[in-house]
Parts: sequence; C-alpha cells; structure tokens
Amino acid sequence: LLFLALSLFPIVVTLSDGTHPAVAQGSNNSNPTTIAVNVGVILDLETQVGQMGLTCINMSLSDFYSSNPSYKTRLVLNVRDSKRDEVAAAAAGSLSLSLSL
Repeated sequence: LLFLALSLFPIVVTLSDGTHPAVAQGSNNSNPTTIAVNVGVILDLETQVGQMGLTCINMSLSDFYSSNPSYKTRLVLNVRDSKRDEVAAAAAGSLSLSLSL
C-alpha cells in the first residue's frame, strides 16, 4: 500500500499543480511569501504502515524545506484515509479532481 501511494505521489503532484490554483500564504495577500501547491495523499491510516508513511512524508517535507528555505512553493498535503479500500479512495480522489476542473 505504501509503495502504491508513493508511486502515485508524482502523478498526484503533477495533477494537483495543474488543477489547483496557487494560493499565496503570508501575513497579507499583497506580499505573498510562499505559494501553496495542494497535493492529495491517500493512505490507509488504520494501519501502522499507513501512519508511518504519512509520518515519513511529513518528515521529508520538513527536512527538505529546512534545507532549502529559499523555495517559494510549499506542498500542502490533503490527506484522505482509504479506510482499507484503496480503489474506492482513489476513485473518490479522481472524482474530486474532475469536479474541480
């Protein structure tokens, strides 16, 4: 499951970057400091593997942005629990992508 989620991660990043408008984050909208890029993450959070996968992704993002503070884009994880049904969860994510177009 973790392999499936991580193997789809680059696809979701690409789709999310193209379909979700970038949103400025900062103290005010006239001076954006970072640009958020929404990314969908579907994991089975009822299992230790799913929880560990989410922890690893969050730690990786934190480490990356700590090492690269000049990057203006920030990935915003939109986490969904597959509830042990990966196919239905992926289909729901696909449906929400098509509705947002």
